[in-house]
Amino acid sequence: MTKSKKELAVLDPSQVSQDNIPQLLQIVSDKIEALKGSSVKHESINETFPGFVRKVKDQTSVEGLIKMHSTLIGKKTAYESSAKFFGISLKKYPFKIGTHTTKEWEADIAYRVNIVKNDLEIKKNERIKKTLEENLSAKDKFQKDMANILNSLTEDDE
Repeated sequence: MTKSKKELAVLDPSQVSQDNIPQLLQIVSDKIEALKGSSVKHESINETFPGFVRKVKDQTSVEGLIKMHSTLIGKKTAYESSAKFFGISLKKYPFKIGTHTTKEWEADIAYRVNIVKNDLEIKKNERIKKTLEENLSAKDKFQKDMANILNSLTEDDE
């Protein structure tokens, strides 16, 4: 018997059975993805951000990420101003830091901000997910493992 998210949210613990675990597991997994801000996979830029000692993906504070973004915007604004001064087309000479565009850096920074900002909530939900996975029935574990294997096999083909 499946229950809606609202029904699950108001359940008394004595009303929850092992039958509810797959649905709860999906809800928690969806919540983790939403907190990370990623409905699609994100490839992090594997370069140190100029002027900083860390890569974006290794930054552990929101303040540091804001500084990275403000540096990016400042450099982009200065570049565009200089290009305009010299009469140079930005289409021919677009602004990049390293080999990446502003949009790529901004996406990387925004993705990381969501993770850092929501880190405690993500960790709490990952603990819940682990507990739920440990309590899956053998049949459900098998189905979940097979689904993960099939997803992994089809991802490699793309």
